[in-house]
Amino acid sequence: MLQTILEKIDKITPKDKNISILAVTKNRTISDIIPLLDQGIIMIGENKIQEASVKFLELGNRTVEKHLIGSLQSNKENKALELFDVIQSVESLEQLKRLINKINAQGLNKKVFLQYNTSLEDSKHGLRNEKELFSMVELLLQNPKIHFEGLMTIGALSTEENLVRKSFADLRSLRDCVILKYPELVSLKLSMGMSSDFEWAIQEGADIIRLGTVLFK
Repeated sequence: MLQTILEKIDKITPKDKNISILAVTKNRTISDIIPLLDQGIIMIGENKIQEASVKFLELGNRTVEKHLIGSLQSNKENKALELFDVIQSVESLEQLKRLINKINAQGLNKKVFLQYNTSLEDSKHGLRNEKELFSMVELLLQNPKIHFEGLMTIGALSTEENLVRKSFADLRSLRDCVILKYPELVSLKLSMGMSSDFEWAIQEGADIIRLGTVLFK
């Protein structure tokens, strides 16, 4: 199935762009995950701290970048920083301040994405305020040990292509606004698109697509 997906991606991706696949491994066993790693997947994403803590032990010494893609509760932040290389779901200024304090205190180097709720759906986490977003960007620029990797969103919960694509286009516009103000952030990535909508996300500028169901068929 991975080869089929790679072929789809290749057909719709501009020649000068590289799309990375993050395998969403929640509710998957280690025997499900290993074949994907053997085929070249180098990023995996988990939603829950407890599930990840068990699963990551089973991975042993395999080289794989571990991403937290689910909402992060304040009482789980220390454990998340212990387990994950990348936190994709930073969703508020207060949360970012806590994470920065903990990362600096522990002498860690971490990557983060800022999650933005572009669809404005109540069921989704993420920022909804551009002013807060820019305050977070400025804070990250003041803390070089925390690498600001990019922006993340979840597409609108809809079968209507125009609504879903708007979610992704809006994130791209936000990223462009950030780069316009801070040219040094020109390499910011967009993490958007899942199994049901990754082709639209790629067409709207995704750099990382988060795939679960389609990888494990």
